[in-house]
Amino acid sequence: MSYRDRSSFADEAAPAERAAALQRELLTLLPALATAPLAEVAAALLETLREATAAEHGALFLHWDTSQEAPQQAEKLQLLAAQRLEEEQARALVSVAGAGSPPTPARFSAGEQALRHSQVQTAETGWLLLHLPLVTLRAEKADPTAARPALLALLGRASQSALFDGWLRESTALIAANQHLLTALVRQALLAELLTGAGQASPTPTSRTTPAGPQSELLATLSHELRSPLAIISASVSTLLRHERRLPLAERRLLLETVQEAGDRLIQLCDRFLELSELEAGLLRLEPTAVDPLSVVHEALLAAAQRLAPEQKEIFAFQVVPLDASGVPTESIPSVLADRRRLREILDHLLENAIRFSPAGGEIRVVLRPQPASAAGTSQLAPAVEICISDQGRGIPPEQLPQIFQRFYRGDTGLARQVGGLGLGLTLCKYLVELQGGQIWAESEPEQGSTFHLLLPAITPAA
Repeated sequence: MSYRDRSSFADEAAPAERAAALQRELLTLLPALATAPLAEVAAALLETLREATAAEHGALFLHWDTSQEAPQQAEKLQLLAAQRLEEEQARALVSVAGAGSPPTPARFSAGEQALRHSQVQTAETGWLLLHLPLVTLRAEKADPTAARPALLALLGRASQSALFDGWLRESTALIAANQHLLTALVRQALLAELLTGAGQASPTPTSRTTPAGPQSELLATLSHELRSPLAIISASVSTLLRHERRLPLAERRLLLETVQEAGDRLIQLCDRFLELSELEAGLLRLEPTAVDPLSVVHEALLAAAQRLAPEQKEIFAFQVVPLDASGVPTESIPSVLADRRRLREILDHLLENAIRFSPAGGEIRVVLRPQPASAAGTSQLAPAVEICISDQGRGIPPEQLPQIFQRFYRGDTGLARQVGGLGLGLTLCKYLVELQGGQIWAESEPEQGSTFHLLLPAITPAA
C-alpha cells in the first residue's frame, strides 16, 4: 500500500517504513523530473515531502550562501514552491528559524554536506527548517570562494499535539535518509536553468553570467542532456550502495532498470554524435539495395508503438495509407533504392519527433505514394516514392522551418526544452536521405501539426 493512500500513514508507520516509502516515491519521480524545470521539480518535491511527513504547510527556497557565516538573508532567498502559506509569511519564518536557533547537524556522510535543521514556534504551528546543501564537500574544497546553493525546506504542523516533538525528530531523520535523492533532483534542475539563463536566483559576487549565442546554447543543451541520465544513474547507484541489504528485490530491480534506461540514453547520444562525425567526414558507407518501403514503415511504426509509455498508448494512434499515383488506396508500393537499415533509422527519427512534439496525442499518419519524374513542387528527375509522416502536434512556426535541419537546432520554444534532445535527429535524417539520392522537407503551421516529406528514388520495372 502506498503511503499516498492514507493521510495518517506518516503518523502510524515506523520511521524505517516511512523512509523507505519516501525513497520509493522519489525514485518514481526521478526519471520524470530529470529534465523538468526547477519550479516543477520543487512543486513535486514539496508535495511529496508534505505527504511523507504529514506536514500541513510547506515551502521550498533556494538559498545562495557566499560567506562562511551563511546568514539567512531574505535577498538571497528564491521561493521555489509554497503550499498553504503566503510567500511573505514563509520568508519571515525562514528568517526567524534561521537566526533564532543555531542549526544542528542531522547527518554527515563522506563527500556530502551535513543536513542542518532548526525550528520556530508560532501561536498554533510549529515549524521545521531543513538546510540541504547542494554542493558536496569535494566541490566546496575545490573552489571555496564559489557561491554555494542550498535547498531550504520549511515544514509546518499544529504544535498542540503531544506527538509534536517526535514529529520534529522523525521528519528530520526521514528527509536526512533521502537527502542524496532530493539534492540530486534539485541540483540537476538548478544546473539546467543556470546554463540556459532561465534561473531567477539573485546574482552573487562570485557568479558569472553565461554568455549568449549559439555556442552557449549548444553547451547548455549538451550539458543538460548528458547530466540528466548521469544524475539518474548516480542517485540510483548511491541508493543501492547505501541500502542494498534492506531493499526488497523488486525495488533493487526498479533501480537497476532505471540505471539501464539512463545508460541507454547516454549510449544513444554518443551514437548520434559519432554518426554525425562520420557523415561530415564522408566515412559512412551505405549499402543501397531494392527495399520495400511499405514493410520498413510497418516495422518502424510497430517499434514506435512498443516504445510508448503506458500512459501514451491510449492517446496515440498510428495509420498507414498506401496510395497509387492517382491518390487511390492500394496495397502495393514500388521498391526504392536505399540502405534498408538507414531508411529505418530515418523513419525512427521522424516518428520519435512526431510523438515527442505531440503532447496531446492524436493520430500519426504515414502516407506512401509513387511520384512520377519531375513531379510538381519537387526537383527529382526520375520516378520516386514519397513518404509523408504527419502528426497533430503544436506545429513549427514558419520562421523556424528553414532552420530545423541544422545541427543542434531545437527551436526557441518551451516545448523543445521540455522534451529535451540535442537537435541532431533531423540533421542526421537530412544527411542520410541526401546520401541515398533523396530529398527531405517539412510543412507545418502552428497548432495544426507538422508533415515531413521524404522522397527516395524508385526502382522501375525493366521494360
